[in-house]
Amino acid sequence: MSAMERIYRIDQLLAGRTAVPRAELQEKLGVSWATLKRDLAYMKDRLHAPVVFDRDLGGYRFERECQRIGPQRELPGLRFSAEEIHVPLTLQHLLANLDIGGLLGSAYNLAEEVKKRIRIETVGARRFQLSHFQAVGSALLRRKRMVIRYHARGTDQETEREISPQRLIYYRDNWYFGGLSAFAV
Repeated sequence: MSAMERIYRIDQLLAGRTAVPRAELQEKLGVSWATLKRDLAYMKDRLHAPVVFDRDLGGYRFERECQRIGPQRELPGLRFSAEEIHVPLTLQHLLANLDIGGLLGSAYNLAEEVKKRIRIETVGARRFQLSHFQAVGSALLRRKRMVIRYHARGTDQETEREISPQRLIYYRDNWYFGGLSAFAV
């Protein structure tokens, strides 16, 4: 579990309970006391979370009646795993090029009209398997090399290579590697 995943988990645990004992937090997060202490300090100092230890309740909780001056508590924005990023990126690309208000005007129920009247068709798009896309996206975001086997149409041969994907590019309804360094295997 990454540090940010732990921060979100601590936030969930404390928000849902009156108080959570230290041992339970350590067990649910699978961390040492030192790591938990660092995470709680980060939440208090950097995210302005009103985390307090309540001796009477025997655990950590959020201070509910605190008068705060300065920034309010807010967790960092939404995070996606390497496997989940494909959908929002594709939607962002499609919607950025579509002025729905200009197309339909304000008199219509936009969600229903879009659903009924607009269909996005891709011409010349190659099919890809989600598992392959996930593997490449994961290697890209984790900066890992991977070995791929592909069919070269020009030579009609299957080739195996070790690649280091640098970026993925969505261009004309197809996904491409960008800045790719490849080595023949």
